[in-house]
Amino acid sequence: MTADDSHSQAIIAAVLFAAFSAVHLIDNSLFGVPLEFNLSVPFALTLGFAYMVALVGLIAAAAIRCRAAYLGIAIAGALILLAQVLKSLPEMLEPGHWHSGLASELAAIGLAISAASAAVASTNIMRGGVPLEKAERRRIASYYLSSRAQQLADANPAGGGKCSCLLPAGMS
Repeated sequence: MTADDSHSQAIIAAVLFAAFSAVHLIDNSLFGVPLEFNLSVPFALTLGFAYMVALVGLIAAAAIRCRAAYLGIAIAGALILLAQVLKSLPEMLEPGHWHSGLASELAAIGLAISAASAAVASTNIMRGGVPLEKAERRRIASYYLSSRAQQLADANPAGGGKCSCLLPAGMS
């Protein structure tokens, strides 16, 4: 499996994780789960919105191969999986239907599976690394430095168009 395949799998797993998270958050709000934790529904929805914004932000950062984003997705996936196993699973195993029945159960199971998949895929990326990441960072850094140096040179025409402030000592 190539690094691009691993990256694609991690992003797909994270997007599925986000989708199931949204569905499960709505389902929990409809069935009063926030009240079990002494939270008002509007406050719980605000927290859910903040969580979704953070998760989508991590996915966007992972899409451009940011290693810290993979770490964030792995941690979020592990924590949500743990919450599903410790809270939702025992409730689903009780006799009778849970929340709205099969739809709620499938959303909870999908969330657990997608969270585990996102955590594992992101951890695999972090362990194996993405070979192009270092080269991509160098390319971006050199582009930024060259454009910044040009901006400084343009701003200081007395320097003869040269800007040595960003060059290592001994280079001009």
